[in-house]
Amino acid sequence: MELKTIDISASGKLIISGEHAVLYGYPCISMCVGKNVDVKISQRIDKKVVIKSKNFGIENFYLTENKKVEKWAETIYFLCKKLLNNGIDISINSKILSGCGSSGAVFSCISCGILLLKNENISKNELLKKTLDLYFEFYKN
Repeated sequence: MELKTIDISASGKLIISGEHAVLYGYPCISMCVGKNVDVKISQRIDKKVVIKSKNFGIENFYLTENKKVEKWAETIYFLCKKLLNNGIDISINSKILSGCGSSGAVFSCISCGILLLKNENISKNELLKKTLDLYFEFYKN
């Protein structure tokens, strides 16, 4: 099995009005900030999920089922349980200031990255739909 790596990036956002309303299908007013989150995801042959991020002060954080999940790792844990059969290495580099959409950008990068690793031929529309479905599923629970 050839192990694949994907580099993916997403912009931060500011929601000016209607932040929580979008979870229930209502519109909001938002804008993109001029900073990105860059994520590198690499497949592993084992079942380990290893996260690295200088922004979070994390070097080789192992995400496992029998470990209490840190608050910041809840979305990553959700995505890995939902989408993965094998392990991955996740490297996160954020240029977005806290509170300016960095968590949404990280969620988007990781979900899109894993979906692309599983199916390189997925259309952009299907990728967007699946990512939004995952986002709504996570935040409604």
